[in-house]
Amino acid sequence: MACHAVWPGCRGHRFCSGQCLSMRDAIGELLDFVDEVVDDLGSRQEMNYLRNLLEDPRGTGADRQIALFQETGSIDALIQFLMQQTMQDIALEVA
Repeated sequence: MACHAVWPGCRGHRFCSGQCLSMRDAIGELLDFVDEVVDDLGSRQEMNYLRNLLEDPRGTGADRQIALFQETGSIDALIQFLMQQTMQDIALEVA
């Protein structure tokens, strides 16, 4: 949970209200807050990437790792998962 102090310049956004939000909601609110300037800054692609991460129903990579460990209780399964994710889309040369 993220609890924020109220900054007068950000009225109208939940993350500025002083209430506690999940980190995912707080980041979403922050992205909404800066949205009108990201094109001028040339950051639209990065903001879209962050929004896609927030909207992914599987959660972040960390969320998936925690879920796998909670499901299996196995550090070996987690290591296998990490190795598979690391090697995904990597072409291996055959000598």
